[in-house]
Amino acid sequence: MDTGRLESDKDAGRYLLPLIFIWEIDMGTKRFVKPTPEQVTEYALTIGYVIDGGAFCDHYQSKGWCVGKSAMKDWRAAVRTWKRMDNKRYGQPTPSVKVEGKTLKETYLEKNNES
Repeated sequence: MDTGRLESDKDAGRYLLPLIFIWEIDMGTKRFVKPTPEQVTEYALTIGYVIDGGAFCDHYQSKGWCVGKSAMKDWRAAVRTWKRMDNKRYGQPTPSVKVEGKTLKETYLEKNNES
C-alpha cells in the first residue's frame, strides 16, 4: 500500500539531491578545480609570496584536497593562509622589502633558473 511517504532517509536524499544540485547551478556555484603547481607559484608571486607550487599541490593531494574534514573550496585562500602563517612563524619580509638587494620575485626566478 502506497501511503505517499518516503520509506527512509535514503529515499528522501534521492529526491532532494537533484533539487539541491539544480539550485547550486542556478546560484552560479563554481566547482573546485585543482590548480597546477605553476598556477600556485604564479598566484603566490602576485601577492608577494615565494612558494614551491609543487609542494603545495603535493601537500593537498595527499590530503584529498581537504582542509581539515571539509573539501577545499578556494586554493587561492589556502595560499594566502600559508603566506600569513609563514609570516607569523618566520617573519618573512613584506613584498616591498628587498633581501640582499633583490625582490622576492627576483629571488624566486633566480632560484628556478639554477635548477
